[in-house]
Amino acid sequence: MPKALILDGADHKDPRVDYIGSLLEEIMAERGWVVESVTLRRLELDSCRGCFGCWVKTPGECVIKDDAIDLLRKQVTSDLVVDLTEVLFGSPSYHTKLFMERGLGSALPFMIKRKGMTQHPLRYECEPMHLMIGVAREIVQGDAELFRRLASRCCPGAVTEVIDSDASDDKVKELLLVLLNEVGVKV
Repeated sequence: MPKALILDGADHKDPRVDYIGSLLEEIMAERGWVVESVTLRRLELDSCRGCFGCWVKTPGECVIKDDAIDLLRKQVTSDLVVDLTEVLFGSPSYHTKLFMERGLGSALPFMIKRKGMTQHPLRYECEPMHLMIGVAREIVQGDAELFRRLASRCCPGAVTEVIDSDASDDKVKELLLVLLNEVGVKV
């Protein structure tokens, strides 16, 4: 059975983020996926030190020993990773950004040009599908576009969308089905 990892990066308990995460779990479970949801703010996660130990000392693994180690392994072995985060001034939440930075070791230390951007090639061939969902109380066009650009830089190939937290439940479900289809999940 395919595996999905949903990373709830909301900095505070947010009923709308919780609802979207639960709805995603339900939709995917109905389609035969094994889904694990993790709330990042409940984990012991230290900031990336920028030491590049994950590139030179312990290739592929962060030298900081905290909950990120196991979570990064789960991410690499999942078929789909969903980042669910608040959008704050066009950026993902603190916890989402913190965990994204800790994934530096999943890239190789040299650069390539891909799709018109200079990027690090991925260390692992088994890169999961990636969906980044931002939830905003008020969608400001510049903020949504900035969120999409940042997401495309951090997770090339990720399907990215910003959902208005005031959208109706039916609209949210409809949008999630479209996004899952776009990322490659048969809905």
